[in-house]
Amino acid sequence: MNATFIFWDAETTGLDKAFHVPVEFGAVVTDPGLRPIDNINISCRPPRFVLPEPGALLTTRRSIGELQSRPLSVYNGTCQFAHKVRAVTPACFVGFNCLRFDHPLMQHCLYRNLIDPYVMVKGGNRRIDMMRLVQLAHALGLGGLVVPISDAGKTSFKLERIAPLNGFDEAGAHSALVDARAVHHLARLVAARAPETLGTGAVPMVAKGCRWRFTLPGPMSLSSSAGIGDAEFPRSRRYSQLA
Repeated sequence: MNATFIFWDAETTGLDKAFHVPVEFGAVVTDPGLRPIDNINISCRPPRFVLPEPGALLTTRRSIGELQSRPLSVYNGTCQFAHKVRAVTPACFVGFNCLRFDHPLMQHCLYRNLIDPYVMVKGGNRRIDMMRLVQLAHALGLGGLVVPISDAGKTSFKLERIAPLNGFDEAGAHSALVDARAVHHLARLVAARAPETLGTGAVPMVAKGCRWRFTLPGPMSLSSSAGIGDAEFPRSRRYSQLA
C-alpha cells in the first residue's frame, strides 16, 4: 500500500465515547516504509461541564488542575488535529484498539465542535487497528511476539504491557505521543517479523475492502467484512480470501 501512515493515540477524560473528550492528541507520521517523518503532539483542556473520571486521571497521572490550566481549549485542539488530518489525506490511520474506542470518540468530538466527523475516513483515508494485527500474528504463531499473561492466566494485549516486553523502552505510557510511538514500534516489529499478516489479508482487508475468513482446525469459523477491530481472531494457521 503506497500511502502515508499515521500512528495515533488520544488520551481522554473518560470512557463514555459520546460524552467525554480528548485532552491529548499524539501521532507519528511515517512514509510507506514506516520511517517517521513528523510528530503531532497537542494538549488541551476539557470544557468545564466535563468532569474527568477518577480512573482516567489515575491512568494518565494528570490532575484536574493541570488539565484546566492548559491554554488550548478542546475546540482549538480538535481543530488543529483535523487540520493536520486534512494535510496528510489520503493516509492510513493506525491506532491500538482504536476502532472500538478512539475513532468513535473522535467522531463524537468532531461533530460536537462543528467539524466533519468523517474527516478521518473520507478522501481516501483508511483505518487499521494494530491490536488486531498483533492478535493475528500471535494467533498464527508468527513473529515471535512476546505476549504478557494477566493475573487471571489469560493473554493480555494492553499496549502498556505488550510494548515494553517487545523492546519499546520509552517512558511515559498513557501520554498520547508516547503511546503512538509504541504503536509504531509494534507495527515495525510485525512488518519485519510477520510480513504474512500484512501481505496476505490483514491490511488489504481494510485498505481494499476485501472480506477474509480465518478458520479454526475444527468446524468453527470466523468471518469479517467490517475491517480489523470487529472480531476476535482464533488460533489458526489457515485463512482464505472470500470473493
